[in-house]
Amino acid sequence: MTRPTAFLGLVFSLAGALVAHAQEPAPIPLPIAVQAELSSWRIDGEARGALPIGNGRVFAALGLGSRACELSALSGPRYDAGDTAALGEGAFGAVTVELVAPDGRALPLESRRVARVRDLAAVAAEDQSAGVALRMLAFTEAEGTRLLAALAVDGDGRTGLRLRVRTARAARSEGDSLLLDAAGDARLRLQLAGAVARDGALELALDGNRAWRGVLALSSAAGDPPAAASPSLDDARTAFEAMAAQWQRTLARTPSLESDLVRFVDLVREARLALLTQRCAHSGAILPMLGRRVYSLRTQTGALPALLRLGLHAEAKALLDLTWNAVRASGRLTEELPLRFDQARADAPAVNSAEFWRTVPMPPAELPSLVLLQHFWYWRATRDLGPIDEHWLMIDACLKRPVRSEDSLMPFSGNEPWSPAQLHAHASAVLGDDPRLFGESSAMDHASWSFASGVLFMISVQAYGELADARDQRARAAQWQAGKPSDAPSHALLKRSIALMQDIEKRFWIADLARFAPAVSPVDGKPVREALANANLLPLWIGWTFPTGERSRDNLRSTLETLWQDGVRVGTTRTVPIASGDLIGMLLVALSERDDARRLEVVDELIAQAEPAGSWADWVDGAGRPLDRDGDGPSRPVLADPGTSGVNLDALLFALTGIRHVIVPNWDDDDIRLELRLPHGADFVSLRNAQKDGRTLDIFFRRSRSKMTEDERKANDEASADRRRDPELEYERLRFVVELIAGTPREGFYHADIDAMGTMFVRFLKPGAPEKPEDHDFRRIEEMEFSKADSLVFLGARQGRGAALPLPPPDSATGADTLALSCRNTFANAVRGPKVTLLDTGSPRTLEEMAALLLDGEKPRHAHLLIDWRHSAPPPAQWNDRLWSSPAWSELLERYRRAGGIVDEPGFVREARIGETVLRARDDGALVVPAGDTAITLHVPLNLPANRETALRVGSSVGFAVRANEHVFCSGKGRAPAAPDREAALFRLAEGVQQLVVELEASPGVERVIFLRLARPDGLPLR
Repeated sequence: MTRPTAFLGLVFSLAGALVAHAQEPAPIPLPIAVQAELSSWRIDGEARGALPIGNGRVFAALGLGSRACELSALSGPRYDAGDTAALGEGAFGAVTVELVAPDGRALPLESRRVARVRDLAAVAAEDQSAGVALRMLAFTEAEGTRLLAALAVDGDGRTGLRLRVRTARAARSEGDSLLLDAAGDARLRLQLAGAVARDGALELALDGNRAWRGVLALSSAAGDPPAAASPSLDDARTAFEAMAAQWQRTLARTPSLESDLVRFVDLVREARLALLTQRCAHSGAILPMLGRRVYSLRTQTGALPALLRLGLHAEAKALLDLTWNAVRASGRLTEELPLRFDQARADAPAVNSAEFWRTVPMPPAELPSLVLLQHFWYWRATRDLGPIDEHWLMIDACLKRPVRSEDSLMPFSGNEPWSPAQLHAHASAVLGDDPRLFGESSAMDHASWSFASGVLFMISVQAYGELADARDQRARAAQWQAGKPSDAPSHALLKRSIALMQDIEKRFWIADLARFAPAVSPVDGKPVREALANANLLPLWIGWTFPTGERSRDNLRSTLETLWQDGVRVGTTRTVPIASGDLIGMLLVALSERDDARRLEVVDELIAQAEPAGSWADWVDGAGRPLDRDGDGPSRPVLADPGTSGVNLDALLFALTGIRHVIVPNWDDDDIRLELRLPHGADFVSLRNAQKDGRTLDIFFRRSRSKMTEDERKANDEASADRRRDPELEYERLRFVVELIAGTPREGFYHADIDAMGTMFVRFLKPGAPEKPEDHDFRRIEEMEFSKADSLVFLGARQGRGAALPLPPPDSATGADTLALSCRNTFANAVRGPKVTLLDTGSPRTLEEMAALLLDGEKPRHAHLLIDWRHSAPPPAQWNDRLWSSPAWSELLERYRRAGGIVDEPGFVREARIGETVLRARDDGALVVPAGDTAITLHVPLNLPANRETALRVGSSVGFAVRANEHVFCSGKGRAPAAPDREAALFRLAEGVQQLVVELEASPGVERVIFLRLARPDGLPLR
């Protein structure tokens, strides 16, 4: 078939012409004569942003320094060279190029500009100083590990100026070169022809009577320092052209986007380049080169949908292959996997057996689900079963290995980028005194049941079924000839996923709040009532639109009514304005999925959050700006973060086209569903080579405004009175063209459900030209519809904190006489019973809620209040510091005591003897014994009021044994740091004075800590 058709060729030509006439900022003159257009995303003045360049072997970013001509985060010859844990530093740090006066001082700046060259891993920079301009064009060569910086100095003819190249780290001098070493065996050579290396810098005297041009070469290598090489301007021009040709070949595989909104088009291009320049050529991993340069499954989960949307299928497959190889080589599935591994070990028969995958260690939470879903997304986009077949044992294990508790509950993995544990590092002044976050701390034995983990596992079950069906259809083509057979693998898995959905709704739905809880407490089993933005928006981001009833809609509306909000920005909770950088993308997907009237305002905000460099950070403040890199943010924000950028880029294009790549199984597979929306400020958008589940589309839509045509007037006159428009007014219309370029529909045609600015009709697309010229051409849909504004509202207009939640009803256990406060699952399990009401202090609490639980009027609601060890442990175990340390809480406890309530402690042994020395416990109940090279014995006197069965509960930092009446009845290996209740034993002692003998192992250099707690068999204190 001819591509494009005459009409489509016309509209795309028109698109290009309109873009060509768009206003462009003044360009930065380039030091070498090459064909290059600069992006409209510029960094000027004091602004900071990251414009990364790289070829997979050498990397740097511009726009982060105090001067424009500064290369930051230099890395090579591998992206994982140097200190990978250093945030934003790269392997070699920064290199600054500057002009210095005769007195050796750098010329003060009057202006500073940085801009990317469109569609190339090249950046132009300019520093202006009192009539003298220093300009740089930095780019990586097409191959190898060398970065070139073409330099130019143009000025007012002053003499005595020198060009200086200095490094942030110590460098060795060698002729016209500087040599730097990084952690491991990485080496870097900086060379500038004619320069002299002295005092750790390169200096070149300039002739003030003429302009100067030159090339700074930055070459990296492993082992020995890179060989000296001093490229000329002609060499640099040739290298630039080779690099440009290579990028042109790479980007030719991606969709072509055009619009008269140049900032929108350039943003998509910038985000695309930011992903690809951070892709490691050796491993295929996409790394946060301005963060910790490690292979993170979460980063790949964010980046993968964007790669698939961009049609970069080979790059997407490389991520799946790397996970497969790294897991086999390391023998476990973890959040961070090695980039360097023993391939022979990965290929060994032992790790390619069903037995290995039945036992391979995996987190019990959402990471296995994400690995499975990554494979599913790839297959839906490409229909390539190659990696699915090769990795099937891992895919199968990712479904079967995660362990679920009662009602299908699954824990957090403990390192979610948006979970409270990560937020802990942020200053309380920014979080606020009352962040409304629930605790997550494995050290304090507080690991909640996760809504996100449950949803991801449920979707992964369906995804596994669809993958299994694809393999089965290939193996049994005849049985699938007439449609899906009754014994297709997905049938049973779909039933299983429905059961999982019912469990999720049962445990996480909060009826009086009309939303899902982000977590269920491990202590009291109650849902966390506070919304957590990323968890509560996850269902619609992942594509789960089908909870029973209206729960999908209600969850979105209730969540957005609750969260902190300013305009269309939302925060992590109802009091915390800061958010992960991809939250705006998740919000946009959710609103687009539900046709919210404000979705295009969120598009505006998403574009604004990419300022000034056209990329996104992993954490933003309440104003939508990256958190201070030198502050104490959650992880120090990573600029140009590829995981965040992938989510946001995918969300932006989903909001404007309706094409999903984070897609739910068994949905929109045989259809083509489009929702065409023009961003504010744009009159047209064209997208050629758009990818959609193994098919390719060209899409064009354009806005126009005019009075009715004669044909429209006739149709209007024939419409019913309630549908007629005023013929004297102007109306907006959307003209759209959708052409099927590639794809093989199962039934000969695709249903094309196209919502064009609120107007939807079912249409049809199929391949192949019509047999007769007069027949309808089903390869193309070409229409114009009157625009209709979206009217549904989920995101209201308000500012500041969300409203306080209504108090839950007092939930005392029937007949309970003890209220136990704890954030420890171990303690909760010890005291759990019909006489105890448990309260998780790791969940957000209010004084009013506590008062309702303690008092019924002026009478105690419970006779006893049992306050556990470290119930008020600092974050991330719990976030109620303002409550537990407040005078109001002390006053409430005093009211409770006056009303007759009894406040109990867990019952720690407070005193022991070492020989004749009395050892008294710390305030927290711990007995502390000095370090020693020999074992030591404690004698613990007891005075029991009656002959009774007693529980001893022990937590020790060293090995221990406890004897009574010469018999050892409790022992353990110990684990540091010590925590109560790790070991327990029942014993019976007679009434009166008794003695326990506690033996502690030797501990050279480290003090020994032990908790001893006497309790009733039900775990409550002896009373």
